[in-house]
Amino acid sequence: MRSPIAWVRDVFAAMRRGQDPVAATRFVLPYPVVGLNLGPDEILSLGAVWACIDVIARAIGQCPWNVYRPLGPGRRELLADDPLAWILNTRPNPEMTAIGFREAMLFQALPFGNAYAEIVRDMGGRVAQLWPLQTDRVQPRRRRDTWTLYYEVRQEDGQRVELEQRDVLHLRGPGLSGLMGDNLIARAAKSLGVLAAQERYSAAFFGQGASPSIALRYGGKLDDKQKASLKEDWAEKRKGPENAHKPLFLEAGMEVEKLGFEPEKSQMVESRQFSVEEVARWFGVPLHKIQHLLHATFSNIEHQALEFVTDAVNPWKCRLTQEADFKLLRQDRAPFKCTELDTSPLLAGDMKSRAEAYAIFRQNGVMSANDIRSREGMNHAGPEGDVLLVQSNMTTVKKLLEAPPPGAKPPPALPSGTDDAEDESDDGEASTDGDEAATYARRALVALVGGIVDRYARRLANRRADLGRRHGSADLEQRLQIERERLWPRLLEELATAQPFAARALGRELVPEELLLVAARVEDGEPPDAAVAKLLPATTEP
Repeated sequence: MRSPIAWVRDVFAAMRRGQDPVAATRFVLPYPVVGLNLGPDEILSLGAVWACIDVIARAIGQCPWNVYRPLGPGRRELLADDPLAWILNTRPNPEMTAIGFREAMLFQALPFGNAYAEIVRDMGGRVAQLWPLQTDRVQPRRRRDTWTLYYEVRQEDGQRVELEQRDVLHLRGPGLSGLMGDNLIARAAKSLGVLAAQERYSAAFFGQGASPSIALRYGGKLDDKQKASLKEDWAEKRKGPENAHKPLFLEAGMEVEKLGFEPEKSQMVESRQFSVEEVARWFGVPLHKIQHLLHATFSNIEHQALEFVTDAVNPWKCRLTQEADFKLLRQDRAPFKCTELDTSPLLAGDMKSRAEAYAIFRQNGVMSANDIRSREGMNHAGPEGDVLLVQSNMTTVKKLLEAPPPGAKPPPALPSGTDDAEDESDDGEASTDGDEAATYARRALVALVGGIVDRYARRLANRRADLGRRHGSADLEQRLQIERERLWPRLLEELATAQPFAARALGRELVPEELLLVAARVEDGEPPDAAVAKLLPATTEP
């Protein structure tokens, strides 16, 4: 345990190294818990604490940090040759790798709540280098006249440098104010202090040869010189694991008496295991990620690995990318670039699971062969590998409007006297194609409108049940009519997607009154297909 004089000496030593006095005091003075005074370095030396920080830092450090340019809704372009991509993924500065930079930031932000990096720009204002700063040497401040934020950095020679907000990448952890991250080590000091006390006790116990505390009983009286000699002799011959279990020679009728209690009676092992779980809880890390497999069943570890990415990694991923987008990319001209940490490598399963997923994506046109080969680190197969494939029995809405799918059977002949029969021309082939297209349009109209009004009817039925539970039967129909009128605009907006089919099948678009009438019929219990079929001519097969 350090004395107060030692603490003050450490503070002045930190100030001589360039740390701010307030920061030096905060980082050097200990956290007094459970009878101990623990400094940050001693807390970080705890195995569970270091493992939690290390596993999150390593996970984020290995992920590709891509730069994208948006091309429109739902589309974006990967800028692999962008200069910022080189800085984020390869070399943020001449002396540091990308993973080293990220780990340096996270090893400060995770325990202490904040991490800083100086942004060095070229003559054109573009980012050229990123240099991490020591957290205890940076102090955010505000100017008295404009109240704008800037960062005061104390260098190793004691000089103070002021950096503008735009020139400092500030990674904040969770905090009460949102402007600064809270010091997690300080908040978890009690939990961490218990673990530190257990480690100190274990070290002292095994350092004494794993023997319990004992006392030497003597019937006579020893002077100070004899006590000192006996103590020195005892320490020389009995202290340390190398002297354990050696024979003990007692003189002048001395007797040995055990003192204290044994570790197994105080549940030392169980207490240390619980302390590891408590530390993991503070950082949100599953126990198997820090090699604590005491209660692991191996049946849900895969899901816990997914939870680790979603609950522990993704929040820090968002903090990094949001700060980088604002500080590292120019946001004064369109199209606006953005960055994203790709955590998909953390979610990759075994080869069999990946192959099954790729097969599903491939046969449904989600991924091409080149997309799959790129994910697996293989070269592209050429232009033919970019072709998206779908199953042969699938088609598109556009093809339904234009012509029947290849190999489709011709529709049944329409009876004479119908509008469609009267419109038949002498050109048999053209007339047949038109009838087939109209027939498929009718079927698509029935399926699309039927599905939309069916969902509307189910939503309204759920709302009816909810109103009945809340208000009973009183004014139920009146309240339900209000719900109908609230849902009608959305319903008509969804039904607008069926107007192209109606124009092809009926030669006109459906009016809102017709669509609402179909919805009312379905609400009354009529099958959706039958309700929609009533919009079509009586001789038409839906």
